[in-house]
Amino acid sequence: MKNSLICLSVLGLCAAAHAQSSVTLSGTADATLTRGTGSLTSRSGLGSGGNSTSKFALRGTENLGGGLSALFWLESGFLIDSGSGQATSANNQPGGTTAVSGVTFNRRAIVGLAGPWGEVHLGRDWAPMYDAYTGRYDPFGVGVGIALNYSAGITSQNGAVRVSNAVGYTTPKVLGGLSANLQHWAGENPSGTATGRDGTGHGMRLNYDSAAVSAAAHWGRTDYAAGDAVYRALAASYNFGPAKASAIVNHDSQGVLASKGWLVGGWMPLGAGEVKASYSRHRSDAAGEPTAKKLALGYVHNLSKRTALYTTLAHVRNSGGARQALNGATTGPNQSSRGFDLGIRHNF
Repeated sequence: MKNSLICLSVLGLCAAAHAQSSVTLSGTADATLTRGTGSLTSRSGLGSGGNSTSKFALRGTENLGGGLSALFWLESGFLIDSGSGQATSANNQPGGTTAVSGVTFNRRAIVGLAGPWGEVHLGRDWAPMYDAYTGRYDPFGVGVGIALNYSAGITSQNGAVRVSNAVGYTTPKVLGGLSANLQHWAGENPSGTATGRDGTGHGMRLNYDSAAVSAAAHWGRTDYAAGDAVYRALAASYNFGPAKASAIVNHDSQGVLASKGWLVGGWMPLGAGEVKASYSRHRSDAAGEPTAKKLALGYVHNLSKRTALYTTLAHVRNSGGARQALNGATTGPNQSSRGFDLGIRHNF
């Protein structure tokens, strides 16, 4: 009887400990048939991430008591068409970017603490600039439909949307949905050299989220000897009920080169799926002021809560010497390009 009571007590302690901690495996597998045409070359193939980036994530929390908890998040992107991992940057600099064939937690690798006062993260994290270019405001966010104001601009470079060697703090939500994120990241180069601060920067973001309205404003800066990169953007969306509309405006610069862009987009339910559309523009102040404009239309058909079929059509018009092309095609200056995605996405 005594042994039975001891066993029951041990089992009860184990259950209590388990209840106060959790680890979750989740992710996305997304494969797409792609086609891109341009004035110089065209390309067809099987791609990855036409609707959502193929990835898997390990997340965990532990209740430490008194409202305090520990957390971690490890997220790895991969290319489902080849099975290879995605490249990552160890120091927020082009020279520190490493292509990989195996698992690397290029998308996020953090550990931290959370409490009523907010959250502190350490590791490779989403930069303050990340939020404005996600599917919260860009109806596509990835694939052939991704907005030009991100994909064609300075923002898509190292140290813009994900940063390594970062320390960040996110406040709790106040005033019905207002929060802030502050971060500092380091390039970790030897000091006392011309490039000693390359890849080092800081930034902040303000967010507001309510039932119908979502908005974000960010500012960030990463130091480079060749010219510091500065990122600025405003993004907002409004849910009308039957439909949702969004807009993004950004102004980025690196050294003497500056670029401006914007997007307007929307989502509308249709049967078991959703219609998406966006129009985006990017202009650089380089010689001739290269300008590109993109129209993207798409449809996502939900087979279940986790699985969907999708298709996206996009068309780019170039002027001022711009030569933006889609899905691996190449096009001459001031020429157009078209792209097409047809794929399946499964969340797990």
